[in-house]
This record gives sequence, C-alpha cells and structure tokens, in this order.
Amino acid sequence: MLFGWTRDQDYGLDHNIAADIKPARILGPKVARERALSTDEIRTLWAKASAMRYPYGPAYQLLILTGLRLNECDPQRPRRAGGFRSR
Repeated sequence: MLFGWTRDQDYGLDHNIAADIKPARILGPKVARERALSTDEIRTLWAKASAMRYPYGPAYQLLILTGLRLNECDPQRPRRAGGFRSR
C-alpha cells in the first residue's frame, strides 16, 4: 500500500517493489498447529504474565494478543538496543 502510494507520487518509482514479497519467503513455511489454549489457560497465562517484570510479562501478553509463538516473532535471541548482548 505504501509503495503503491509512492509510485503514484513523483518519487521516481516505476513499480511496487513489495508486490512480489510472499509471507512464506520471509517467515518460512506455515506450520499447522495441533492444539490451542483454552479460555481458562489464556486467563491464567495473562495473569501470570501481568505479575512478571518488564520485558518478559509484556512480551508474553503480546504473544497472547497476536496469537504468535515465541519463535514466530523472534527466532533469534533478543538483544538490547545499542548492540549490547542480553545476559
């Protein structure tokens, strides 16, 4: 959408450079899920995540809200901003 808009402006783009990007090329093949959390399990996980300190609690809550697994949103070990390695 953004590249489509810029193509229509006077920025010198002839085509949408993101038009051929496929999610599978970026994220890998889609893996079928065999189990989903029950409502009670989600409530329990949310409550436990609320008690966890930053950044872990909010990270788990983000996973709950997006429906992603941990390795789907960041397959590499997280690093701090500025290039410092996390301990």
